[in-house]
Amino acid sequence: MLCLKRALGCAILLTAFALPKERHWVTNLPGAPMSLEGTERGAYTLKNTSGKQIVSFTLGCVELTKTRIIVVSRLPRKEFSIDPGGSFDEAIIDGPYTVPYQECVVKQKAKLALVSVAFEDRTSWSFRETKSDKSGKPGDRRDVF
Repeated sequence: MLCLKRALGCAILLTAFALPKERHWVTNLPGAPMSLEGTERGAYTLKNTSGKQIVSFTLGCVELTKTRIIVVSRLPRKEFSIDPGGSFDEAIIDGPYTVPYQECVVKQKAKLALVSVAFEDRTSWSFRETKSDKSGKPGDRRDVF
């Protein structure tokens, strides 16, 4: 009986190490109007924290250094209306990972982040790569298009 408990404990421990860790493969950039929360194997939720209607968004692959956040690549824009306080979810359907996880984490060894948003009122938010200022906070901007 002790041997069975020990084997079961080892199997659970090995499974925990084999699965990707939650939240470590996503990052929320400064000033982003949506929060990004990752779960296992690439499933994620984007929550609209802006107080404005969102009509589209773009995710990207980013690298974090001590002084910079670098957008390595941008994924295709998603045209999807999200109410203030609402959310968008992407789950795993027919593969080992979601496409954003595959592109950013598996292929590019980067993190997934929200890099731009378009609002219904025709304003937008985009992350701009800048060196950090003396306080260590990277910059962001809000644009009108």
